[in-house]
Amino acid sequence: MVDVSKLKYKLVILSENGVQYNVKDFTSKLSWEENEKELSMRLSFSLYNKKTNAGYISDIVKIGCLAGVYVSDGMNEEEAARGYIKECTINNSSAEEELSCTAYDELYSFQKSRDNIYIPDGQSTRSALEKVFAPWGIVLADYQGPETVHGKFAERNKSLSDMVSEILDDAVKKGQKKAMLRAEKGEIKILPLESNTPVYVFNENNISKLTYSRSIANMVTRIKVYGQQNDEGCSPVEAVVDGDTRFGILQKVISRGRDKSVEEARSSAQEMIDEEGKPDEKINLDLPDVPFVRKGDKVYICPVGLAAGFYQVISVQHTAENGSMRVTVKQSEDNQTSDENQQNS
Repeated sequence: MVDVSKLKYKLVILSENGVQYNVKDFTSKLSWEENEKELSMRLSFSLYNKKTNAGYISDIVKIGCLAGVYVSDGMNEEEAARGYIKECTINNSSAEEELSCTAYDELYSFQKSRDNIYIPDGQSTRSALEKVFAPWGIVLADYQGPETVHGKFAERNKSLSDMVSEILDDAVKKGQKKAMLRAEKGEIKILPLESNTPVYVFNENNISKLTYSRSIANMVTRIKVYGQQNDEGCSPVEAVVDGDTRFGILQKVISRGRDKSVEEARSSAQEMIDEEGKPDEKINLDLPDVPFVRKGDKVYICPVGLAAGFYQVISVQHTAENGSMRVTVKQSEDNQTSDENQQNS
């Protein structure tokens, strides 16, 4: 149990000389976040550019330095976030000089970089992932991901994060559980989604604001499968897979590769419909900060007016200044499985 009233935050900088500096007395606007479309955790903070025994803060805090957020509950202290500083801006005003910084964790290079890769047929999930990581000197500290056998992967000019996602998604299609790539205390891990302990519970007593949204803006209700081009440059329609068309026709097209049969392409289209063919439902919550809640975690929520149950965190923003956090969640697959079982019983 986290007693949020006792939480104390501090920011520590590891300088380019390898010396640690506790800069909590100079820190403001400290926050860290994991967003839905981003792989890497992002830290943001400002520092008053005061003179210390080691010189001005701007002499200590530089591009490339490691920044770490530590949280104490009065008894124990634990690292909640870390990142390497990528941006620094000095802001001058009549009152004082301030240094504004943005840092990202070890997955930043995966988020920003692209590469070509060839992984031969017959590789296990872990082996395929390690072939993506190896050129970047990344060794997995913990692997609790899927283990199945994959077909060939041949990608050109593709982001590294997309490569990892494609391999993990392919494992799910083969019946394996969903997993995620996460940086944690300087280590890279592959972990099952929603595998966190403890699972935090939030109810009407600590939810200060709730917003529920339902959208079909990115929904797909029909997929056309096109075959190979003929001599005249025309591609025949080989299959049409429909989902829930009550909201109209929202269509995507895919082209069947030469190494795929029509049935394999149809199966891929059906998987896309299963994944993208339903309204997008999200809940945004403003809560007291629990610094250790992360993207991919499972939480239990008892929201007023909505179904209580397990939800998956798809983005989270922690703000140390006022001890708050904003989380965006979607229904956990545990709930969906339970609902399906009830419908089938």
